Amino acid sequence: MDNGNYGGAFVLTDEQETEVGTNYIAITTINKSDKPTIEDFENAEVYVKRVNEISFKGTEMQKEWVDQPQIGGFSAIQLKNHNVDIEVIGQLPIHNEYKITRQIGFGWVALKSTLPFKDEYIKINGVPTKTLKLSELTESTGYNN
Repeated sequence: MDNGNYGGAFVLTDEQETEVGTNYIAITTINKSDKPTIEDFENAEVYVKRVNEISFKGTEMQKEWVDQPQIGGFSAIQLKNHNVDIEVIGQLPIHNEYKITRQIGFGWVALKSTLPFKDEYIKINGVPTKTLKLSELTESTGYNN
C-alpha cells in the first residue's frame, strides 16, 4: 500500500470470459508490516467507509450518511495499466451464490491507496457504525442471498 504496509483484498467473483471482465473484490482492513496470512483473511473485516450518499427525489437532492462496504468491480484490462503488486497467498471458499447487489467500480489504485480509518477522513465523515466480517462473505449466510 502507499504507506509501505501490506494490505489484503479478497476476490468474490471471478470473471474469465473477456479481457475487460470485471472481478468483484472486497478491500479488507488488513494493514500490516509483514505479509498477510490466510488466518489474517479468516479474521479480517471488509473496509466499511462512511459516505454522504446523494440521491434525488424528483428534483430535490437528498443526502444521507451510509456505511458502504468497499466491495467493487475491478477491470482486468485496467490492471495492465497500473503498477499494482498482487500476490495470491491462498484460497478461502466463497459462497457460490454471491450476488452483486450494488454495482460500483473501483480503479486498481484503490487497492494501494485506500487506507482504512485515515484520521482526516474520519474527522470529516465520521466513524462507520457497521462492520462486516469477511467470513460473512466466504460462508453460506443470509447476507449473500
